[in-house]
Amino acid sequence: MATVRTSTADDGGSVETEPSETPVGAPLDAGESRRRGGGRRTAIALAGAVGLVGLVFLLYAAAIHANSGDSDGASVILEGQAIAHGHFLLHGWALSLDSFWTVDALFYAVAVLLDGLRPSLLYAIPALLAALVIVAGVLMARAGRRGAPAIAGAATVFALLAFPTHAMAVFFLRGPLHIGTTLWALIAFACLRKGRFGWGWVIAVVFLAAGALGDLQILVLGIAPIFLAGLVATLRTRTWRGGIAQVSAAAAGVALAEIVRTIAKALGTFSVGVANPTSLHLILPNLRHAASLGAELAGVRSTLFGTGGVPTALQDVHIVGGVVMAASFVAALVMLVRDALLGRQRDAGAATPAAPARLPGASDASSAAPLLWRLDDMLVIGIIGVPIDYGALALAPRDIEYARYLAPALIFAAILAGRMVARAVASLRARSAARHAAVSRRAPAAAGRAAALLGLAVALCFGAGLGYNLAQRDPGQPGAQLASWLEAHHLTEGVGSYWAASIITVESRGKVLIRPVVVDADSHIRRYTRESDSAWYSGQQFQFFVYNLAIPWGSDDSATAAITWGRPQHSYAVGSFRVLVWPKPLVVGPGPPT
Repeated sequence: MATVRTSTADDGGSVETEPSETPVGAPLDAGESRRRGGGRRTAIALAGAVGLVGLVFLLYAAAIHANSGDSDGASVILEGQAIAHGHFLLHGWALSLDSFWTVDALFYAVAVLLDGLRPSLLYAIPALLAALVIVAGVLMARAGRRGAPAIAGAATVFALLAFPTHAMAVFFLRGPLHIGTTLWALIAFACLRKGRFGWGWVIAVVFLAAGALGDLQILVLGIAPIFLAGLVATLRTRTWRGGIAQVSAAAAGVALAEIVRTIAKALGTFSVGVANPTSLHLILPNLRHAASLGAELAGVRSTLFGTGGVPTALQDVHIVGGVVMAASFVAALVMLVRDALLGRQRDAGAATPAAPARLPGASDASSAAPLLWRLDDMLVIGIIGVPIDYGALALAPRDIEYARYLAPALIFAAILAGRMVARAVASLRARSAARHAAVSRRAPAAAGRAAALLGLAVALCFGAGLGYNLAQRDPGQPGAQLASWLEAHHLTEGVGSYWAASIITVESRGKVLIRPVVVDADSHIRRYTRESDSAWYSGQQFQFFVYNLAIPWGSDDSATAAITWGRPQHSYAVGSFRVLVWPKPLVVGPGPPT
């Protein structure tokens, strides 16, 4: 005879669950139960691994069609190569504030160890990081839920991020553009979702510190949202204990980063260049432009980046995704403000007094409610902080390349949308369960099926849009032709303008080494003291100088080359590149301070 089990809801109510298949008094053998559980977990783990690999391959293909790779991406690959060769502290390197030392560079180091220096890393590691962000987002959308709500939330995140618009793919699938830093922030969010001390708190501190050591964008993407969400938690709970774990984790992450950086400097590590100045008069124009750029990334508009070959009617379906993300953000922000003012912790989908049943799809843990609102608060604050950061950092309001600072906001918004969709589904099921008349249950069930079909149709349209992107001709890598030409002419060691240097080194798999240079105030070509290693120049003699007419870099051209080394003996044109060769070896002086 089957038995019916009940479980207690977070608000004190109870609800019946599915009948047990095991007769009373005849429990499963403990060993058999463990074997079944272990087999199920193994199957799930294998399926997850296969799914992750498939997702990485899909995003890899999308990355190739969205980007051609550049020296920014190549420079961090060379950082990873140095780490892989044992130079973990990068002694002698000069890097920017966003060095990515303890973020993206670690992934490239492992990749170089496994398979050597390859141009495919320009796309493979960004694809892997994006896939891990999606996995983290899916898990966060499911947090505190199970069944249909969990599936709906996870599917929402997957549809919004795994099938990115052409504009979003330009930044989501290109490295290093703070996507790895966003992943570090998401891991810290997840570890602090319960607002408690423990191993989760320790892991969060480590990832926040790693982010701070490699990319100061973690201040906006992780540290500030966690700190401020901790203050909000204090208001919600009306006790300092409610937010102390988050506030202290943010502070400890900064402190740990400072300690590690001090030790590394004492041992000998890389130097950091001066940050670009912030133009205060540009902040307001930047903030006004942030909304339109965000709409471009979401696919609501397609005037600046185009659609990547997607038909207009299909591209317009992304308006649905944009509306869902915007509505989810507004709803979560309203709940944050309301509950902070009223001192409430109640989850938006929690059962009301009229319907005290536990949420269908909610976890049985008594801490389910904190699991929901703490994550929401961190995501909401992160979304608010990103455009403010863009306003301070974008040096040209109309330069679309600065949209890279806005991409993390779309990631946070997609995850928040997944969580709000899961909450809405759970709430609808709770109301349906509270009604006992059969005629009353049919309407919510029909509405749920209609919503699921609509969501599936939208996801398929997103996937079809990505298919159109993949069907287009990829932009290719102009530097590949130059790398082959230089190797064929035995020109294997040279210097060049930044956009023509490290990218050629990576494209040639290290067979042709081109080191970046810059023109100083006296119009002489010197070492570029960012994204470079002093060992590349010290005592070295170079064969040639190269620059790219398609991407001008300061005054790096034939005129300044002649001032520095005299008139070249030969000048070659290889596509948009110009290669200058002298009858004698070239020596590069130390670069100007930055």
